[in-house]
Amino acid sequence: WQATNGSLIKAKFISISDADINLLMNQGRSEVTVPLARLTKDSQALAKKLNKDLQERNKMRAEEANKRKKMKVPTLVEADLSRYHKWMSSTGTEIEAMYVDAGDEGVTLLMRNNPNRPYELGWERLDPDSQALAEGLRRLKAQLMPLDPKIAESKGGSLSHYTQGKWKNYNTVLESAVYDVALHRNGYVVHLWLKNQAKQGEEGLGDRAQRVPLSINFRPVYYLNPGERNRQWKHRRVVSFEEPPPVSMDREETTIKGMFDNNATFEYNIQINHRGLSFWGEIDEDRKEEHPTTFSIAFHSPNFIPDVTNMQLEDIEPLVGDGSLYIDPLESKRAKIPMMTKWDDIMKKFTGADWNPIKSAEFMGKPFGSHKIKITPASTSGMVFRWGKGYSGIYPFQAIHLSHMTEDTYNARNSTDPGQFKDRNEVPRNKRLNVNIIRGRG
Repeated sequence: WQATNGSLIKAKFISISDADINLLMNQGRSEVTVPLARLTKDSQALAKKLNKDLQERNKMRAEEANKRKKMKVPTLVEADLSRYHKWMSSTGTEIEAMYVDAGDEGVTLLMRNNPNRPYELGWERLDPDSQALAEGLRRLKAQLMPLDPKIAESKGGSLSHYTQGKWKNYNTVLESAVYDVALHRNGYVVHLWLKNQAKQGEEGLGDRAQRVPLSINFRPVYYLNPGERNRQWKHRRVVSFEEPPPVSMDREETTIKGMFDNNATFEYNIQINHRGLSFWGEIDEDRKEEHPTTFSIAFHSPNFIPDVTNMQLEDIEPLVGDGSLYIDPLESKRAKIPMMTKWDDIMKKFTGADWNPIKSAEFMGKPFGSHKIKITPASTSGMVFRWGKGYSGIYPFQAIHLSHMTEDTYNARNSTDPGQFKDRNEVPRNKRLNVNIIRGRG
């Protein structure tokens, strides 16, 4: 893409929104929004052509989805959902894989020779028999969902949610091959459970790892004594939701809107699928608010050892093993932070701007099984992504906290006058926080 000032942009087209073009850069790691007016006429023409192609493709996919509803499918049983099948591509290549999910765009499969990360194939990339198999499995999965699950309706600061079973107290759920994700009824906490690889027979799905879930939190906070060394902060309380999302087991993008206890309004956005998770949002608050709110999105690795306070160090070490946080600072090379190193020693070694903020972080090692959890902002421009200890604990295995916010939010939280920072209440979509989980760290 070429800008009117002559500079070139190497990026993948996503879409056109009003007078802007959305592009994917850095091999898919960051999304940028550029006004079309800043591009040359040739680049604008290319954008409009690609957008037209996208609309036609979406229309075609919707038509094909309607045709599949009438498709004759093979007879299947529940066990087929967790079994590896032989699939044939449209070019005649055989694939051995387990069905994970299907939507209008394609079929998500877990390959037998690489059961660590699901892959999505367009329907057109499968031959007719394999399309029928995928459609049959999609229908079967839908049929096995509870016909009349018990659901509590949204009320006050609580979203509608399941009231019994595995997903009690959750509103939006994704069960993937490598992890499970669920939005809590409070509307601001998302829990993430890692799933082990299956070890026996034809089973393709493993069980959840037995540990406390990781979490991603929307954090609207305000300070009672801003700027002071021991400042006291409080979390804004949700008093109501606007057009709350219904419970769902298959919704990819969820928007939560509502009102806080100070009449400020908010919008949180969550995108969860088999490829990963993304989070962004914003708050609209009166400029005259006595206690100005600041907004961030946080990733939290909690204490995963029950009753750790009553255990000896020699009993803890085998459970933590090689568990580590890896950080990629803006100003330094990648560093490894072992979870069995005391926070006091870590903070002495990794202090100052050379080590915080960072551009990405990864969790690996025994506490996470064969998983690698990578947390990366879509963009660090005008943003601050920091790591640190949780609210308590001597060691990192007891809690690690990552926080993504605008520079204005960071400055506001350290100021005696936080209200002067106008961009303190947003994490834009093009600077969202991404979480990607891969099973198999080799």
